[in-house]
Order: sequence, then C-alpha cells, then structure tokens
Amino acid sequence: LDKYLADPNPKNATILNIPGAGINDILIVTKGLPYINKNYLVFWDSTLQVWKIALEDYSNMPIGITFNVMIIKP
Repeated sequence: LDKYLADPNPKNATILNIPGAGINDILIVTKGLPYINKNYLVFWDSTLQVWKIALEDYSNMPIGITFNVMIIKP
C-alpha cells in the first residue's frame, strides 16, 4: 500500500509515478487526509502511459490531499 500526495498538473489531475505501471494493473484507491467530500476517478492516460487521479467534477484538486493506492499486477 502506497500513499500519494496530490501534486496537480495543469489539467487538475495527480499523476501516480508507479514504476512499471501498465494499463492492465488493478488499482484500489481510497481517499486520505485531509478528507474532502467529492468523488474522484482513477484513469489510465494512454498518451503519457501513467495512471492519474482527478476529481469527478474536474475542479482543482486541493494541494496536500493524499490517496492510498494499492496496485495489483495481473
């Protein structure tokens, strides 16, 4: 289980720097602290070949928010 600190890029998404990450990986993600009452989504960016986390309403992600991420390799 890894913890990722939000570091929003201009498109309001946090890039998960996971060595050897791939589109077939299974990610289990939970919100960390500070808690915000918003839904988030996790998606594979096929252009950059990385996993990203963004708020579902595409609003600015608060700097300092954390996510708990578990990666399962198939």
